[in-house]
Amino acid sequence: MIHFVFSRAFRDSLLNNGLPIQSLPSLIFIGTGLSLCLSFVLSRLFRKGAKTNIVGVSYIVTGACEAALAFAPVTPELSFKLFYILVSASTAIGMSMVWLLANNWISTEPEIKAKMVPALLMAGTIGGLLGGFGIVHMQFAESFRGANLLLAGLNIFTAALVSLHYEPPPTTVVDTGTKAPAQSPRIKRARLIAITLAAATVLGATGSTLLDLTYRIVASQQYASRTDLLHFFGYLQAMLGVAAVVAQLLLSRCRPCAQRRSTIAMYGLLGAVVAVLGALVPSFALLTAMRTGEYAMRNSLFRFGTEMSYAELPQQLRLEVRPLIDVVGERIGDSIAALLLQSLFWIRHGFSIRLVLICLSIICIGLWKLTSATAGFMQRRHQARYQEEQPTELVYATTVDSNVAMD
Repeated sequence: MIHFVFSRAFRDSLLNNGLPIQSLPSLIFIGTGLSLCLSFVLSRLFRKGAKTNIVGVSYIVTGACEAALAFAPVTPELSFKLFYILVSASTAIGMSMVWLLANNWISTEPEIKAKMVPALLMAGTIGGLLGGFGIVHMQFAESFRGANLLLAGLNIFTAALVSLHYEPPPTTVVDTGTKAPAQSPRIKRARLIAITLAAATVLGATGSTLLDLTYRIVASQQYASRTDLLHFFGYLQAMLGVAAVVAQLLLSRCRPCAQRRSTIAMYGLLGAVVAVLGALVPSFALLTAMRTGEYAMRNSLFRFGTEMSYAELPQQLRLEVRPLIDVVGERIGDSIAALLLQSLFWIRHGFSIRLVLICLSIICIGLWKLTSATAGFMQRRHQARYQEEQPTELVYATTVDSNVAMD
């Protein structure tokens, strides 16, 4: 998480300081293509086992790329663009791999996962606080070469930590010739959860990235110095971490009722309400509050809902779809957000915060309706199956009572 916070803060400080804002959508599209290719490769490798070794090697390769970029004989603008693409792709895939390992290392019991997920979220947030408060103020890390060397060292250190965990060899499954029914109720329910997670990930990433890009553009216009902008984004990441910790603590003490409304639906509903209010009176202060609140809810309500949903999937299905949903869904959402932002540039020949917030409210409403409808549909199916089984139990109980009375 230290690498995640510092790399993104340094990346954002390059806007309007050697990296033109107009190149932002194209860089996001390139990063999306790179992330998609890497996600498909990693997904195929994860199916073969040795997930811990694959994650460790991925961190080492990323660190080598950052170290090479620190001494690359290219122009500053090209090096900034390469750094932007590398950070956007590596941080997204890196977070997905960390959560994939966490799901495999933690017990498969939903009750244990419900206790461990908030603890992991808070631990990551503490690391983000360290990166936002401390590392951005290191004089060595303010230069482009120093920042890349520091990030490379963090990646290699992370790979060393991952290698300390012993992963038992994968068990060989013997084919007995019998095939399980492909359309059992549990498999249908798992597929419905996976499809809903994919759609929710795309919508959530679209709204979050659209707000994040908007805030980055507005913030880059407030500071003329790259160092000041780096310090600002460092403070921002630290403030986001504090807000996330508070939201995670509240979530761990009072969890919403999953049968009434999922936490993902609550995230979409709150986002839609705030976006509508922000569109009425747009300002930089209000935009800062929205960005802070969205980050806190995404790392508490949204993350908790997705992790608990993944826990309900069979292990093999989770290993197959999670890298694709997390990386592909996030990157598709980023691409949609970049396309919307570029379209607004073309339509208005400028930047309109109010129009962006209106688009954000529509996306959040779609996320809320999708997850609410899916949760309601699954609850109705559960109640229907319960009512179908109830008469059989009553008949059996009545027969037993009558036999006892006759005896």
